[in-house]
Amino acid sequence: MPIPRPEPRSAIDPIALHPDRRADHLIERNHARLLVHQGRFPGALLEENPSHIRLWTGLHSGFFNAVARASWSPEVAPGAVRTIADDLSGRRIPWRWYLGSASTGEDLAPLIRAVPMMPIPSQTPMLLEPTERSMERLVGSARPVPGLVVSEVRDALALRDWVMVRAASGDWLERVAEAWLAMHRALGLGPREPLQHLVGHLRGRPVASASIWIDDDGVAGIYHVDVVPDARERGVASWIAAAAVALAVDRGASSVALASTQAALGLYRRLGFTALGSFTYFIDPRLGP
Repeated sequence: MPIPRPEPRSAIDPIALHPDRRADHLIERNHARLLVHQGRFPGALLEENPSHIRLWTGLHSGFFNAVARASWSPEVAPGAVRTIADDLSGRRIPWRWYLGSASTGEDLAPLIRAVPMMPIPSQTPMLLEPTERSMERLVGSARPVPGLVVSEVRDALALRDWVMVRAASGDWLERVAEAWLAMHRALGLGPREPLQHLVGHLRGRPVASASIWIDDDGVAGIYHVDVVPDARERGVASWIAAAAVALAVDRGASSVALASTQAALGLYRRLGFTALGSFTYFIDPRLGP
């Protein structure tokens, strides 16, 4: 069943309407464009139109099967939400619905819950504008960690180390780790790719990860800042997050945005990020994240 097209209001720029929530809009837009990029995966089904973005890859991770940047009128939204949810949940693979203020959040949240989908605790969008002063603060706030070497992921071995960190941090099943390997092998690891990964080795052992995605507007989204449990509380997360920001700025990013968990807010504030807005996603609890 085709999804109805949006009402004309969806063409309004939410950043112009709500400049105080710029981080919220930027991270939601950046993530939506990352979903489109992931649509390059062989066999992926990508639906991109003014009303929403829907990606289906069939990989066993909700990060690769998702809906984002949805905007419908109150009359259209109930049927559109139900149609999409029935389709994706019927495929029996984890999927997510991302919701921020660039979507029609006030209208959609109760509809998504009723499908039923379960909300994951909201994350806080944060923004850093690269200036001489903000970069000085970044450098001054992140301290080198003895024995920690951060490098760009350029080959299959480094990619496996990057995924190992993410899997250990999130306690993933093996099929989830294999999904992440498959996706990023397919997207490529070249130095000119808009999606770049960093892996941190502490005395030769992979312990930290981070990624940057630079969209067409020059906004760099920071993703996947993870540290294995036994290497936490040593400054590793601050160092690799700062390295990700530096890499984004070196590649010409005009703004750097991310969505922080509650636990990491202090870390990013120390690095110079400002918190604005909210961003969350919903999962089908029968299928997992």
